[in-house]
Amino acid sequence: MFGALRAMEPEGSVHLTIRDGACIADLRRVLEAHALQGWARYQPGTLQCCAFADDMALLRDRDPVPAHGRIAVLMPVSGG
Repeated sequence: MFGALRAMEPEGSVHLTIRDGACIADLRRVLEAHALQGWARYQPGTLQCCAFADDMALLRDRDPVPAHGRIAVLMPVSGG
């Protein structure tokens, strides 16, 4: 977790359980539910603006969650 999301999850990571064959959109929904329950300062819908990536590429909502399950959640940034 990076940016403002890191401050909401002190350990910097979250361990979630999702179904076999889940795609990134499924992961996004599960993480949103986790955020709504456990992150006091979370603004609903924030994760819809975030990029999800593994160690090789950005992942689209239709992409499967990689078998290793390690995903980076990247907040949008501006500037350059």
